[in-house]
Amino acid sequence: MKLLLLRHGATAGNLEKRFIGVTDDPLCDSGRDELASIINGLAGEDASNSELTALISRICFSAGEGGRGGDDIFVSPLSRCRETASIFFPQARQNLCEDFRECDFGILENHTHEEMMSNDRYVRFIESEKNEEFPGGENIEGFLSRCADCFASLADVAEGEKRLPVLDAEEICGEEILIAVVHGGTIMGIMNAFSEEKENVPYYKWSPANGHGYYGDVVFSDGQVLIRNAHPV
Repeated sequence: MKLLLLRHGATAGNLEKRFIGVTDDPLCDSGRDELASIINGLAGEDASNSELTALISRICFSAGEGGRGGDDIFVSPLSRCRETASIFFPQARQNLCEDFRECDFGILENHTHEEMMSNDRYVRFIESEKNEEFPGGENIEGFLSRCADCFASLADVAEGEKRLPVLDAEEICGEEILIAVVHGGTIMGIMNAFSEEKENVPYYKWSPANGHGYYGDVVFSDGQVLIRNAHPV
C-alpha cells in the first residue's frame, strides 16, 4: 500500500512563528495561495514523469463533471487541515481522525518564543534537560504515541490486511494509497514510529514545510507496520 502524508497549508500563526497546536488557526491568504501554486505546478507537469505527480494530479483535478468522487482520505479535525484537504482533494470523503490533531502546547499556544521568554515556566521548560511535557499542555512522548497509534489502527496492523476505505490507485501505482492531511507534529509521530530510517533521524527532523510531506510504501513485516522508501514531496 502506498502512503501520502501531507502537512496543512500555512496559517497566520505559522508565518509569525507562533506555537500553533490545538489552537484552531485557519489557513491564511498566503497559505491558500501557496497551495494553489503547488496545484498549478502539478497541472503543468507531464503526468508520465512521476507516479506521484500523476496520482495527485488525478485527485486534485477531479472536481469537474465526470471527475472521480468517493475516494477516502484521513484528516485532522482542525480547520487548517480540513481546508487543505478540500483544496488538494475536492472530491474526496474526509474521514476525521481526532487523534491526528496537533500537540497541545499548553501555555505556549498562540505565542512566540520571544513572547514566552518572560514566563518563568517556559524558561524552565526550555532549559530543562528533560523537557518531557509542555507546561500546561501535552506530554511529548504521549503525543507522539497518540499519532502513531492512530496511524497503526488505520493501517490495520493486527492481521496485516487493509480493511479501511482507501483510494484505489491501481491504474497509476498498482496499489491502493492511504492519504492523510495532518500536522507537522503528527507526521513526526508517524515517521518516528514506523520509518525504516527512524534510528538515524531525530523525530523533530521529520516535520515538513507547509503544504508538503512524504510519499512512500506501507508494508507489513512480522506483524509490524513499516514505512519504506519515503521521500519528501
